[in-house]
Amino acid sequence: MKVIFTIGLLLLAAGSVSAQKAYDAAYYHSKTGNRTFKLELGMGYFAASNIKRAIGSARPITFYPDTAVPDDQYQMTFHAKAQPDYFILDDMQESYDTAPPVITGRYWSGKKWSAIKFVLGR
Repeated sequence: MKVIFTIGLLLLAAGSVSAQKAYDAAYYHSKTGNRTFKLELGMGYFAASNIKRAIGSARPITFYPDTAVPDDQYQMTFHAKAQPDYFILDDMQESYDTAPPVITGRYWSGKKWSAIKFVLGR
């Protein structure tokens, strides 16, 4: 009887435990022509950030930051596996008290540069 009671108690305790993220995320979006971009900015943990690029009905491609902190020029570069395309985001801080309303940067499409402006979602 003690064994059944103990197992039941453990199952109840395990069901109530949940993992928590150690950071908050801010969500941004941008659209250029037929391309849609979504930036998830890991506030306080940039390594968790990513940019998703969707073109029409094609499956989205996810770009990840090359480093967990901005470089000396306050820029961050995002690449995807086996893709010539990449992003460079400007004016990135190591941490934010509140999410900036706009994040600007450049997108290299493999052929040319395009200015990009991510707007904080509501």
